[in-house]
Amino acid sequence: MRELIMGLLESADYAVHHASDADGLIDVVERLGSEIDLLVVDVTMPGMTGPEAVRKIRERHEGLPVLYLSGHDAKFLDNLYAERGPTRAIQKPFEAAELIRTVRQLLDGPPADDETL
Repeated sequence: MRELIMGLLESADYAVHHASDADGLIDVVERLGSEIDLLVVDVTMPGMTGPEAVRKIRERHEGLPVLYLSGHDAKFLDNLYAERGPTRAIQKPFEAAELIRTVRQLLDGPPADDETL
């Protein structure tokens, strides 16, 4: 799944760095720091959950946008929005267009007060 998602993001001209587990994710973010604009994280990861890893990362990189990918139901995903910083979640399975659209929305940030949605 990781390879497929990486390919989708790279085909949309995003630079992608990857990790196979939560510790690896934390290491990548610490190594690259401000080069990271967005985290795409599975809710279920080896080592610790995606939300646990994100909480650790946001201790040093507050406000880093996160897109969670999950096979869990919508009620579970709604709880992820209580976190600090821009956070979205999409439920598996998802369409490639939904992934790319959600990534773009997170990178663009919230609309200004005078913009219409």
